[in-house]
Amino acid sequence: MSQIARQTVRTFAAPVSATFNYYTADEPPTEDDVSLLTDSGRLSPFTLLVHSIRQSEEKFTLDVHGFQILKHNSSLLPPLNPDGAADFHSSDVVKSTYWPEITALLREQFGARTVAIINTTVRDVNTRDMTAYDHKNPRKNPNASFPPFFIVHGDYTAAGACSHLRAVAPTFYDELGTTPYTTLEERDAFLSLHSQVVTAQNAAMKEAGVDDSHWDRSNYAGPRWAMFSVWRPLSTVQRSPLALVDPRDLTSSVELPRVYRNRPGFVPEYKSANLIPRGPKGGEEHRWYWLPDQKVDEVLAIKLFDSESQKKGGPVFGAPHSAFELEGTSDFPPRRSAELRAIVIW
Repeated sequence: MSQIARQTVRTFAAPVSATFNYYTADEPPTEDDVSLLTDSGRLSPFTLLVHSIRQSEEKFTLDVHGFQILKHNSSLLPPLNPDGAADFHSSDVVKSTYWPEITALLREQFGARTVAIINTTVRDVNTRDMTAYDHKNPRKNPNASFPPFFIVHGDYTAAGACSHLRAVAPTFYDELGTTPYTTLEERDAFLSLHSQVVTAQNAAMKEAGVDDSHWDRSNYAGPRWAMFSVWRPLSTVQRSPLALVDPRDLTSSVELPRVYRNRPGFVPEYKSANLIPRGPKGGEEHRWYWLPDQKVDEVLAIKLFDSESQKKGGPVFGAPHSAFELEGTSDFPPRRSAELRAIVIW
């Protein structure tokens, strides 16, 4: 490894220059438009500065910036597990140990009444060839490895997050195989609160005289709820780090409509949508942030949707994000990380 590579990874204070791929085509993506992942003609690179938040982590919060660093040691990782990282591809290991750890962490940090994990994604390969994946059902193989994702995106639009929540089935806990690892009281609490949220949504739509495709969600009066992504390294990040953009800087975006089919714990088929920001126009600034050399105990909570922000008129989604290439690190091993998707209700 060259001296340049070592310096690149360990320079915390100065911003780094990086390329981010934004959607720039005139026409919006269409339903299940997988060509967005591979057709560079619809994406354009923007070279922007990425600012380190090292030594100022506490200044970045979910409510303001859409993301927050949480300190947490997992029993599946060093130093609590001196043998190294456990197998995060093992559904049994992750659901029996890691899901409850993160559930407890989110409750403790944010005072939530209930937290339900939806799925786990492990990224530990370098390939950027996305054509090998079943994009319509990427988790068909529960042991699949994913590469870092190099397109600027948010996991949900506001409407997409609401659709995802409303698609939760009564058999959610049983189908996800989480009942053996949680108490019946926790299961019942989640299902009860979920029912309250949906009932309040239905009442708000009736009051506004619209269906869910035209509802702006501003008159929602039920329990506060949110969707989070919880992202953590499985080893210190030295290659393809994750960066997040301040959502307050975004002025234009498109939605990528999605159709989900046969997802455990959900109705057989439902629609949702991803948020795809457009690149900065002349004079606009997109402030990007990263945590250099992010360690296994530095957990990144990313807000994907928040009903409270919707009512207050702020950014309802969290920080859109993307992996980026760090100069001088092409010889490093693949970045290893795991992210959970969670429904949180207060």
